[in-house]
Amino acid sequence: MMAEPIAEPKNDVKCFVCDLGFSSAKWISGGKKGRVLSVYQNRGGGEDPLIGEDALDNPGGVAYLRTPQHLVKHYRFFLEKCLDEAGVKGAVKVGVGLPVQFYEEQSKIKGGAVDALKTSLISERVKDVTVLPQGIGGIRSYMITDGKEKTGLVLGIDLGFNTLIYTLFDPKRSKVVFTDTLYKRGISQLASNYLMPKIADFTTGLSMTPVELSRLMEQGYITNGTDKIDLLPEIKSAAGEYMEAILAEIMEDVRANISITRPLETIIFFGGGSNHLRGKIGSDKIEVKILPEPEYANARGFRSFLEG
Repeated sequence: MMAEPIAEPKNDVKCFVCDLGFSSAKWISGGKKGRVLSVYQNRGGGEDPLIGEDALDNPGGVAYLRTPQHLVKHYRFFLEKCLDEAGVKGAVKVGVGLPVQFYEEQSKIKGGAVDALKTSLISERVKDVTVLPQGIGGIRSYMITDGKEKTGLVLGIDLGFNTLIYTLFDPKRSKVVFTDTLYKRGISQLASNYLMPKIADFTTGLSMTPVELSRLMEQGYITNGTDKIDLLPEIKSAAGEYMEAILAEIMEDVRANISITRPLETIIFFGGGSNHLRGKIGSDKIEVKILPEPEYANARGFRSFLEG
């Protein structure tokens, strides 16, 4: 995918952020940003895979990232692809992300997945690696901008492709109250369980991969021969139903951690899946908002960490 402009960082630090998820890798470098689809095609014994659009455009099947272990195993290939797309020259320090619960578990283990990831990414192009927790990056992105004056609790919901990460953050103490990662949630669940039944008449006989489902939701239509069928009403309806379901599930945990003296003040949504919730969220009691360019929220937070 083509690089897009992004606000220039405050400091001229030669750092590169690559936030690899189950749908795409989001990268930020200086004044540019971009995405690489999280698909690959093995070749060269698995040491020279085709990545992203290159894999989709090449004849033969493609593989998908499905677990945190897959992220760790294939991160170096996606990082190289992102560095190439960004046109990075010379060695840089790199910030990468892993789902927060997996990150917390593995960072306590010497030689675990976090250490293994750091080691695998060091190369002539990468002089230093910092592994950061996905889900927390988005909250940091919010707190350094709109959240500076917040005193009540902030609930961050990172709606990804195959994960849903929710984090309760206490701005007064600059501390995470609790966080959890739900797998087999996010856009894949929204599309499979909520959208597909609504568009069954248009998809009879079609077999759609996870990435194709994600693309269908992004473009908002499906083609049938020469006909272009608008699916936005069905997508919006499915997103609204899904939002109600996930909030009901999440709030069971949240209620146990809020009180009169420590109220929930704000709910923020980020992650690529949040784009589908626009116009479907709101509350008369607390502030509910979707962060700008939500798919890049974690990456923006990671860049802030790297720059200090």
